[in-house]
Amino acid sequence: MTKRAKTHAKKSRVRGHLRTKAEGVLKPFTKPKGNQNRVNPGAKVHVAAAIVNNKVRVWHYLPTLWCADAACDFYAGVLAPALRRCRKGRRAFRILGDNDPAGYKSKKAVDCKRGLKITPIKFPKYSPDLNPLDYFLWAEVNRRMAEQSAPANESQSAYKARLRRVAMGIPKSVIRAAVAKMKTKAAEGVVAEGGRIPSD
Repeated sequence: MTKRAKTHAKKSRVRGHLRTKAEGVLKPFTKPKGNQNRVNPGAKVHVAAAIVNNKVRVWHYLPTLWCADAACDFYAGVLAPALRRCRKGRRAFRILGDNDPAGYKSKKAVDCKRGLKITPIKFPKYSPDLNPLDYFLWAEVNRRMAEQSAPANESQSAYKARLRRVAMGIPKSVIRAAVAKMKTKAAEGVVAEGGRIPSD
């Protein structure tokens, strides 16, 4: 990313993500500004990540936008092998995933996970505050990247390699502390919802 692109990226950074048309005016999402997407932000990457045993074990660059086909390729070719490698001896796995219906809840993706013996944990809709990747990992990677002295002009491949090193280099102790916050965040959610958390 060029220096100008990096400056623009910092200015446009938001909590959560910019809502899509399908998400309407729901509170957890941020309304994009009229000129938000008129500036070329430089290189873009689409990442699928996973935390296993308090460590970023998966940092995979998707060849296309996230969809049912991309999800199946990721589950079978990347996530399942990583889970088997990190959880030796286990044949079935439970994961806390995202709620994006395009890749996670489509029939094709659901069938793919079932065939790989991967069971998703029930997760409330629109709850990035309960997902460690959403409330911790992306912001932590951004923070650590910002602390580095990157070249004024950086190729996409060099940027992706540096991004991966930073993400997978986060210490276990830092991730363990962040994951432990899930319990407190879930309890706060129960109180906020009057004693229950709606299922997905």
